[in-house]
Amino acid sequence: MERQDRVTKALREHGAFFAFSDEQFDEQKVEGTKYASLGSGIICPSANVTQFVKDLKKSGKQRIKEDLAKNTKSQIIQRELANHEASYTGEIDDTIDALKGYGISDEEVAAEYKIYFAHQCEHNLI
Repeated sequence: MERQDRVTKALREHGAFFAFSDEQFDEQKVEGTKYASLGSGIICPSANVTQFVKDLKKSGKQRIKEDLAKNTKSQIIQRELANHEASYTGEIDDTIDALKGYGISDEEVAAEYKIYFAHQCEHNLI
């Protein structure tokens, strides 16, 4: 199951939804239900927060497992270096943070950054 499908399923199962304004919240809330804001616009019935968060974490772990099965560590690190624009910023901290759950070390990211940056320079991509 794709990540988006797993998240949508968890949202539905736990009565959670996205709301970025009072109007959006009012349109989706169920009267008499107490809600908690989980950040990033996610609203969840207070009674379901613990299980919802567990399900999201489980989904994240499954996504990482699938990613590692389809891609090498090098490919994953390079993708995240690009996603975090490391060749422009010269910083790898965001990439390191993004890969915490992968079992990829800071040293592996730093080593791959050297290769990534050299490639960017060689091909005039920065």
